[in-house]
Amino acid sequence: MRLYEEQSYEDEFADFQSSNEWPCMRPPREEEQGDFKPIFGCVPHLFEIWAAAATLAPKCESPIEIELGSRIIAAFGIIDDPKLNLIVQYILGPYRYDFAITRDDKLIALIECDGKEFHSTDDQLRRDRAKDHLAAKQDAHMFRFSGSEIVRDGRSCVRKVLYNILHYDHLTREQWDALKMAIEPRPSAI
Repeated sequence: MRLYEEQSYEDEFADFQSSNEWPCMRPPREEEQGDFKPIFGCVPHLFEIWAAAATLAPKCESPIEIELGSRIIAAFGIIDDPKLNLIVQYILGPYRYDFAITRDDKLIALIECDGKEFHSTDDQLRRDRAKDHLAAKQDAHMFRFSGSEIVRDGRSCVRKVLYNILHYDHLTREQWDALKMAIEPRPSAI
């Protein structure tokens, strides 16, 4: 009789399935986000940004300038065009701009990194408008990025600047294609 009890006990679990085998109990699979990109593929680009940041740091006045400037320098390194330059603390008339981009020593763009502390009072905003007006008189494209914009997604800021430079024929299509991978926007996390 004891054998019969053990047999019936085993029969109760004969149809047991692991939760790994039940489709309704499996965790949802993550959607594929595209091609697998090994981490070592982005390491050289990160080193370029860090090296540029180390070079820029003594010339810049704020961390957001270092962040944006180093990304622009790294992008310029990808296309390796000696005619295209980033100048830190560019003087134009009575004003100093955070960055200027020149091509063949001709001014094509000015960039300001607007931290809230230095761009919020009426006098500061009036000075910013005067700087924008002077840039327009020089036919230089003016870009202003807030500190939070630079910190949140510096690549998008660089993308805006470089796309504008492309649009006005200061970059070739081949140069833009080479840059796209390095400055492509981050996929949004949902």
